[in-house]
Amino acid sequence: PVVTWFTIRLMITFEIIFGWNLKQIDFILAYPQAPIEYDFYMELHHGISVQGANSTDYALKLLANVYGQNQGGRVWNDFFD
Repeated sequence: PVVTWFTIRLMITFEIIFGWNLKQIDFILAYPQAPIEYDFYMELHHGISVQGANSTDYALKLLANVYGQNQGGRVWNDFFD
């Protein structure tokens, strides 16, 4: 969901006219909170070791969306619809 500048100005005007208290909410971790639709796997980063095995033999399964996935914004929006 995207808010236009007109809507922001309108809400600030309502705040002034009706004496409302305006609060700001930032969704910094919005995408990672959305559920994931498909199985995604990621290679281990350099420097992460697996005891008794070669780290190239392992992959991480993602349990939630991360920034950079093409589906992240859509899934986040569908999560609230």
